[in-house]
Amino acid sequence: MSSIHFPTQSVQTGGSNLDPRMLPQGHGREEQSLEERIEREKLQAKIRSQTSERKKKKCKTKHCLEMKGLWNSGPKGEKSPPRKRGICETVSFQDTSQASDPDPPNDLKERRDVGSVASQCVGEIKTPALASWDGGRDVVMPPQPVHTVENSKEASTLASHSIVPTGAQLFLLPVRDVICGRCGRALSTIGSTVKHFAVVHPEVQVLFGCRACGKSSENSHSISCHIPKCRGVVETRMELDSDHICGHCPARFATAVGLTQHKRHRHIAIYCMEKERGQTVGMKKIQWIENKKKGVERRKLTLLSDKLAGMNSTSRQATDSQATDSTVEGARLIRRELRYGKVQNDALQEATEELLPKPGTPPTPQTGLRGILRGALTREATYEGVQIGEVKLSLRGVEQDPTLLASSALELQRLLGGGAGSRARLNQSRERRPALPSEGMGETKTTEYHRIQLLYENNRSRLGEYILDGNVGGTAASPPLEVALAFKSRWEVTESYHGLGQFCSREVADNRVFQSLISAAEVGENLKAIKNGTAAGPDGITKKGIKDWDPSGAKLAVTFSTWLTAGTLPEPFKKCRTTLIPKTSDPVLLTQEAGWRPLTIGSLVLRLYSRILTHRLARACPISPRQRGFISSPGCSENLMILGGLIKRSRREGEMLAVVLVDFARAFDSVSHLHILEALGQRGLDEHIIGIVKDAYTGVTTSIKVNEERFPPVGIRVGVKQGDPMSPLLFNLALNPLIDTLERYGLGYELDDQQITTLAFADDLVLVSGSWAGMAHNILILEEFCNRTGLRIQPGKCHGFLTQKTRRARLINLCEPWIMCGERLHMVGPEESVAYLGMRVSPWYGIMEPEPVERLRNWIRSIGRSPLKPSQKVKMLSVYAIPRMVYRADHGGLGPRILEVLDGMIRKAVKVWLHLPQCTCDGLLYSKCQDGGLGIVKLACHIPSIQVRRVYRLWHSDDAVTRIVTRRTVVRKEYLGMWLRAGGEGASLPPLEEERGSAVQGTDPAGSVRPSYPGSPSWRQAEYLKWQNLTSQGIGVQAFGGDKNSNHWLANPETLGSRERHYIAGLQLRANVYPTREALSRGRMDRTSVCRHCLLGTESCSHILGQCPAVKDSRIRRHHNLCELLANEAESAGWIVTREMCCRTRAGALRRPDLVFVKNENALVVDVTVRYEMAYDTLMVAAAEKVARYKPITLNVMAALKVKKVKVFGFPLGARGKWPDGNGRLLRALGVSRSRERRLAKLFSRRTLLYSLDVLRDFYRLGEEAVDSDDESEDSHP
Repeated sequence: MSSIHFPTQSVQTGGSNLDPRMLPQGHGREEQSLEERIEREKLQAKIRSQTSERKKKKCKTKHCLEMKGLWNSGPKGEKSPPRKRGICETVSFQDTSQASDPDPPNDLKERRDVGSVASQCVGEIKTPALASWDGGRDVVMPPQPVHTVENSKEASTLASHSIVPTGAQLFLLPVRDVICGRCGRALSTIGSTVKHFAVVHPEVQVLFGCRACGKSSENSHSISCHIPKCRGVVETRMELDSDHICGHCPARFATAVGLTQHKRHRHIAIYCMEKERGQTVGMKKIQWIENKKKGVERRKLTLLSDKLAGMNSTSRQATDSQATDSTVEGARLIRRELRYGKVQNDALQEATEELLPKPGTPPTPQTGLRGILRGALTREATYEGVQIGEVKLSLRGVEQDPTLLASSALELQRLLGGGAGSRARLNQSRERRPALPSEGMGETKTTEYHRIQLLYENNRSRLGEYILDGNVGGTAASPPLEVALAFKSRWEVTESYHGLGQFCSREVADNRVFQSLISAAEVGENLKAIKNGTAAGPDGITKKGIKDWDPSGAKLAVTFSTWLTAGTLPEPFKKCRTTLIPKTSDPVLLTQEAGWRPLTIGSLVLRLYSRILTHRLARACPISPRQRGFISSPGCSENLMILGGLIKRSRREGEMLAVVLVDFARAFDSVSHLHILEALGQRGLDEHIIGIVKDAYTGVTTSIKVNEERFPPVGIRVGVKQGDPMSPLLFNLALNPLIDTLERYGLGYELDDQQITTLAFADDLVLVSGSWAGMAHNILILEEFCNRTGLRIQPGKCHGFLTQKTRRARLINLCEPWIMCGERLHMVGPEESVAYLGMRVSPWYGIMEPEPVERLRNWIRSIGRSPLKPSQKVKMLSVYAIPRMVYRADHGGLGPRILEVLDGMIRKAVKVWLHLPQCTCDGLLYSKCQDGGLGIVKLACHIPSIQVRRVYRLWHSDDAVTRIVTRRTVVRKEYLGMWLRAGGEGASLPPLEEERGSAVQGTDPAGSVRPSYPGSPSWRQAEYLKWQNLTSQGIGVQAFGGDKNSNHWLANPETLGSRERHYIAGLQLRANVYPTREALSRGRMDRTSVCRHCLLGTESCSHILGQCPAVKDSRIRRHHNLCELLANEAESAGWIVTREMCCRTRAGALRRPDLVFVKNENALVVDVTVRYEMAYDTLMVAAAEKVARYKPITLNVMAALKVKKVKVFGFPLGARGKWPDGNGRLLRALGVSRSRERRLAKLFSRRTLLYSLDVLRDFYRLGEEAVDSDDESEDSHP
């Protein structure tokens, strides 16, 4: 964690203006002179008198913005002279001397020479201390970093109240004349100001602030709403009455407790240091620290004596001779010698060797599996879809001629579409893959736009990485030749391996899972689990090619059963391809081997076979429950919960906790193959399966691609293939002896009846202990394992910390660093944090999420500046940026306030990109796409919902440690709060005490399960209901609920065409915020809402699309286009179409239906109408009206067309794209299939919406010509 250094120099103004608060201060008043005390008393009396005067006057107006002498400009849009307001009792800094100045003066009087200093600091100022709250007491905060303002008039106000980032532009509201401080351009309105900076100065952050109190925000609307309620800055007497001064910042406090709490929150490292050394805190000296440290030292010596009882007599005599000194310095000397001297090292080494078991006799090899598999070939003709005869024939041929295995593999590659031709086509497709724009290419904006659009269509995930992370995955990220050579040399050299020795696993393998042949269902199930877009191997075989050649999986089942029984793999399938993937965008790390991750993949056929064997091997060899990597359980959540829970428990209970985060050097690439095979043999796995694993890594070669060229094949003699399904399990099994040994013989942290020593997630290993000596013992065990297996630790990247509590103080790292591989371990300080599983771990705060607001702001800025269309920007934010926030926000414990801030940033960005007014309701953004919304995640509800489900599952986990830590850490009140924030009700809260059933067998090799969750609150449905109940924007929204046909274009804007304006206008129309006069006059009494053309009704969307005579021709054109679309569909189904047939009722009334369909003595009378969706049943009522209108002419139609049966249908369509389900009856009567009916429903919905947008376009294009107000809409004609 980094800290900000605040500048302390002042600006000269013709004399000494050095603020005494900026000078180094002590802890008492003895350093102050008599003159300073007298001056303080005078200022104190003056403040008291001013305060009493202010209390005599009361603020009588709700909109009191300023104090006496502060000016308000006239009404908006008018150039009236400014007027004065009365004084407000809550304001203390008032410049009454400038009340009669013709120009609006500054609202703050000189405060501690700030005014004189700020008047000469145009553009940049050094802000003095700010009044704030800290720990419930008045404090003076340290001076803030340098920032930029627009003029010198407001410098004093900003200096006293606001906090502005470096380089930002601040505009104080209310304001009449806005001038850009960068280019000097005059800006008329706040909206034009925001647009000007977004276009001309996009790199500048724009802030708006309140003149009275200095509050600032990026949202001008927020400040505008704040100004009428602002009470200014409340002056306190804290500054003059403070007796306790912080020696590390200008803050002052009235009590020693206040100063202590300030240091505890703002200067954590200094607080811990003072507690450790026994320094003074405020005006008092805490004497008990020294005595407590003596007790800590004695307990440490006793603990070490118990742990090291096996030390030799010489070492014991040396310790006894030193233990006679009972002083603190003597205890410190003993501790140092025990930890760093030869006595301690030898004693710990001896104790470790005694605690570890002696290497026993190796287990008896299991060799019966091969015979069992051969016996299965003689039992029956078929086995679960596998032809036994084909397996026997293939196996007999391979045993007689081993070369047949390779030739049959080549034939299999040819049948599946692989081989040399497929590899050539695959390489050509990779060459045609669109490249990302890189710096220095000199391309124009048009070229960059087309390239980004092409990449958006072909590979959105890669584009998301480019926009959010920079050059990661781009064309500039090409591995240098030196990196490829480093990996080549690593794989070709076998690591030193000396056997596992006394390290072993407790569990015994179950070989029964391998006693059956591979079935066709097993092949089909695993093939289905492979993603459709998975990369092909070097032979070019794809998933589609496999499914086309073998849909049932029976053919591959025969091949795989042959390989399993023979215990070997064909040579053609041992050729792999390695791609170096960048881990970071740092150009320095990209020149090193540590900046790249090798991804080695083989043929898709081999990966499918390996996947089947992996599932069987996982059931046969269960791993330690402390290993949570690459298993079907929320491993990250479990380990983070355990580690965070232990830190909280140690803080709450005052227990000592030692934690070390271990970093292995290239663990996956350096694990020895002998190490893997011996670990499998220790478990008692059958020699036949061990031989299959050995053969899978024998003769394997790979080629590395660098700069569009590939190296010659390199043999993989060490490490596992990252990209093969079996590699993660093999690595876990290789590391399992270490974890089991640490759990049995290590010195961990005691929790109830459980001991926790390790937390593992693949190669991310965390050691835990309850004492310093116990951690040193665990480190020695780890070093011994690495010395034997050849794995290497990077001490420079390992971190540790030790927390303990002495009476009322919590201390961090009150010890010497541990020694790992001969180097001193980095001890994480109280103000530092280290990365673990995507989060940050701090010894003071626990699991934390650093700076989520700044990260999201950078992502929004990057997406906004990218050459993407508006809808594409929203898609990139919701699909790629927001999901990145979910994991960290969930485990980082972000509070509701931070989540609401993040949601506000997301809403503002989406509305800006889609050109929606900021008053657009949240329901349009948060509702489901099938309900008419955009489906954007609301973090304030989504994160608590995820947290509730995670806590519920961890509470009922089958892992005892996870279950105990969760129940000791999670408070039921917090659990209830999560549920309520997620939108649930207290009565429906899932009970944590409910007993869960047994685990599903085979779902998790480690024994952890995911219990079924009773359901989470539907916050999206709640947002949709709020949207429905809105008076203006909720009109007709209920009609679109649960309608996938009418809302299909919301998730796929491309369906509306290539023009984004149609998509944006469709959203405005759906939320009823289209810029009509009615929408623009909401809340503005001075604006008219009368239609600009007909002057008869309110100019609303419903008026324009259904009633306004000015665009009658456009509505008739929309109606005829929809009729023609329906008629064409009927003609394609074989119906004879008659348009606008004239018929009369018995009463003689003329009726003219739009369409009459005739086929096989059947007639269908159809009338099309377009109605604005005002309510849920608007279109149903319209259909009933049409049926009632044309029902009387059925007899005349039968006589005129000579048919025997006539049916009447109303065919209503919503002006905003609503497709009523009742229209399906007409399509089914026409003989349209179900699939065609769904396509037609989307087509009519989309066309109706587009035609309605054309009507709106024509309305705004019209001039102010006279219009006949007696004209009617197209629905009124006969």
